[in-house]
Amino acid sequence: MRLADRFQAPFLCALSIIVGVAIGWWLRDSQNTPDLLLELNSRPESSSGNTIAVDNIELMVENSETDLRQVRLRFVQSIDSEQFDEAFTIFRHHDRYHSDIAAELYFELIKHIHWYHENNDLKPAINLLELFTEYYSRDTGLLRELATTYTAANQFTKALDAYTSARSYSCTREEIRSLDQQIHQVAHRLYEQGRGQSSLGRLIPTFLKLSYLEPDYSFYRFALAEGYLTVNDIQSAIRELKELQIQGNERARELLAQLVPARHADDENSYSIIRYGWTVCCRYGGRKQA
Repeated sequence: MRLADRFQAPFLCALSIIVGVAIGWWLRDSQNTPDLLLELNSRPESSSGNTIAVDNIELMVENSETDLRQVRLRFVQSIDSEQFDEAFTIFRHHDRYHSDIAAELYFELIKHIHWYHENNDLKPAINLLELFTEYYSRDTGLLRELATTYTAANQFTKALDAYTSARSYSCTREEIRSLDQQIHQVAHRLYEQGRGQSSLGRLIPTFLKLSYLEPDYSFYRFALAEGYLTVNDIQSAIRELKELQIQGNERARELLAQLVPARHADDENSYSIIRYGWTVCCRYGGRKQA
């Protein structure tokens, strides 16, 4: 037993050295292993093994490009055939898992929207954008495209809703300023449309919302005042005009001077207000031109 003990310690020491050397060589080889692609590019193409490896990588790249073309083609075909639900499903899937492909599809979507505009075919553009913005409700780019399409279709109230939604999600002053200018233009067109149809009263909620959005833009309060007059809400009209008068608006002061005395006419069921060349006769809600 003592003789075995004498040889046991040297044996274990030698075994430890051998294992340590083996591990060291293995770690050295693993650390010095070059990147596969760099190694393949640095070795001569005459090697049959290298050629097969490079061909496999190139095939993978080609397959990826082929898949992208196939996805784009299917997406475009879905839009062209007005299978918008399918197009949306394709986009949403790749937007969730493959952002690079989703960017290509987004570009195709905007390109088709512009094509619809150029060909004055706005209904499918509206349907497509309404579907996408229902889910991507914070995408300011899509919201602006939708607002532009609504405007081209003379759907000004919906255009204003889309623009104000885009404004609420905008982060820069420049973008907000640009949206405000577009909102002003559409609001004026809505006002002219309402006057032409003698329906300014129904636009009161829209202009009330806009006046909260931008209180210093006096046009909104004028539109509100005229809307209130068309529904015989004289008190509300006076309130809006007084607010403008406080801001030093001369036009509001003149209109208010014409409006306030008319409220004290002897006949409580009739009054007339002369404004902008019109006489509004409010007996029984009637109206006639001066």
